[in-house]
Amino acid sequence: MIFMFHIDVYLKMKRRQKYIVWAAVFLACLGISSGAVMYINGAHGLGLTWVILGGLVPILIIITTVKNLNSYYSKG
Repeated sequence: MIFMFHIDVYLKMKRRQKYIVWAAVFLACLGISSGAVMYINGAHGLGLTWVILGGLVPILIIITTVKNLNSYYSKG
């Protein structure tokens, strides 16, 4: 019985991690593409900054959220 509970918790955590990763990929594509548009339209400094942040922020979101999920489900 306890073993089945652990499998259920594990599957829920993996499913949530998958959703978080897809959301972060979407944010990265959105940030990088909008930064590229800014760069092409002449705002070179802002566009380059936006591209860099658009690539880094989703990675940080994934790392912190997966850590929080792991700590939340390991308390159980």
